[in-house]
Amino acid sequence: MTKRKLIGISTTDFADSVGVTYEAVMKRVKAGKFSPEAIHEDGSFDEEVARVDWFANTNPNRIQAKPGDRPKPPRKNAAQHGDDAEEKRGEYKIKQDRAEVDLQIALIKLAEMRREYVPVEEAKSALRAVTHTTRDMFLNFSARHGAEIAAEIGADPGTFIGILEAHIRRALNEASDQPLPTFGADG
Repeated sequence: MTKRKLIGISTTDFADSVGVTYEAVMKRVKAGKFSPEAIHEDGSFDEEVARVDWFANTNPNRIQAKPGDRPKPPRKNAAQHGDDAEEKRGEYKIKQDRAEVDLQIALIKLAEMRREYVPVEEAKSALRAVTHTTRDMFLNFSARHGAEIAAEIGADPGTFIGILEAHIRRALNEASDQPLPTFGADG
């Protein structure tokens, strides 16, 4: 029986890399806890994306260290087999990575709760509302205040309102030619 070539790493290898059983990984696959980018069409895992998905859905307080979780010392003949110390990180490094991912997620959620980060669609909607309100205010300005201003300067109200409205519309048209700010990946 020939072994098929996988695009990513196997389910068993991924389970070993995050320190859980094959069954635990399959349970999360069936529950849909991995993003579509994490699992290739051949069923193998994109290790980096899958690890981020795995640790984003894992409570670091529930992780229990096992006696074999400590990093293994490098082999004596590591030069002969290629230096793969980076590839075979110990559980300590994995837990460190997990904690870092959890910290980043927590910081983003905290910033969202404090309204320091605003979703792009919400920012676009707010910008549209402000620009429409400002445009409407300027378009109604000559009709609402033109007669009063004309009386103050002693001009014919009809002529003054018409001239004022033409200048406001010209200014609004010039303003509409200015580029709007870009948000996120729209740039």
